[in-house]
Amino acid sequence: MITIEVNGKSGNPELEQHLAETMQEYFLLWQKKQASYGPGNIGAFGERGCLIRGYDKIQRLKRALFEDQEETLEDEKLEDTWLDLLGYAAMGLMCHRGQWEE
Repeated sequence: MITIEVNGKSGNPELEQHLAETMQEYFLLWQKKQASYGPGNIGAFGERGCLIRGYDKIQRLKRALFEDQEETLEDEKLEDTWLDLLGYAAMGLMCHRGQWEE
């Protein structure tokens, strides 16, 4: 079991705590999604697939934040989009490192 230590080394323990909580929130979401989708959906297209999916999330965020189109995100809250982007970045890095099965 990996534990994230919030110790103030960044100079801002409160921000460290928020980041640790966000990472844990994403990890728990990732576990649920993996139980539903399995690893094959990422493994099929690997790093490039993560980039494309991440780009889709960036476009969604761009419309919401720069074009005031947040109301078009009916099926996904803005926070969900940010979490998904975090996930595709992490999974893309894992693919790059050869840690994700094809």
